[in-house]
Amino acid sequence: MEKKVYRGEVLENRVFIWDERDAKEVYENGFFGKIIDNHLELALEEAMLLFKRNRLKIFKEGKELSEKEFYEYACKVDHEFPQKWIVYRDLRDRGL
Repeated sequence: MEKKVYRGEVLENRVFIWDERDAKEVYENGFFGKIIDNHLELALEEAMLLFKRNRLKIFKEGKELSEKEFYEYACKVDHEFPQKWIVYRDLRDRGL
């Protein structure tokens, strides 16, 4: 069975999954993000991990972003993103 790929939308320094059912699935299947008012709010690091695992497509103003475009955007809005991303990815890869 093919894994579902979710749709996320970048707004400032977060990525949102607006679909209520998808939001619950992503949260319950990996404890990603925070459920707020029936949508899921992901930190940039969480979104990048899901993106790299081919579980999330990320859009900004209706345009789908490539991995490079999203990484560059994340670095622009959060100058500490590269360090946060390395640490977050390592922790998740270790199962934490």
